[in-house]
Amino acid sequence: KWSKSGHDGRVGKFSYFSTKYGHGTFVTATAIVEKLKSSGDAPTLSQFKIGDYVSLKDNRCGIIRYIGSTGIVKGCLIGIELDEKSPAGHDGRFGGKHYFECPDGHGLFVRVMDVVKVIKTAKQLEAE
Repeated sequence: KWSKSGHDGRVGKFSYFSTKYGHGTFVTATAIVEKLKSSGDAPTLSQFKIGDYVSLKDNRCGIIRYIGSTGIVKGCLIGIELDEKSPAGHDGRFGGKHYFECPDGHGLFVRVMDVVKVIKTAKQLEAE
């Protein structure tokens, strides 16, 4: 739902997520009333491999091109080459470092919890 105090997932020059302008907001963990779960337990890093075709929480899809630390945030991130160009997308570079290659605007880093499921494994894609 649109809010005049909402945003598009960007704060200053940093993009944390992407949504329509006026639909984004940040909340504290205590403000969350209910946590919606997809089927099964939360995803773990071991479920994903470079080359897997995956679906993200926001219904976008793409191929995993990078798994590892980036210095962007603590912990591990997954670099995705999105099917469609994103306003918050990049070409696989971030902070002056090249992590993976993809068309400009199609690259995105996400946390493991943002990947909903593997649609096709890298092996399945290779067999096609």
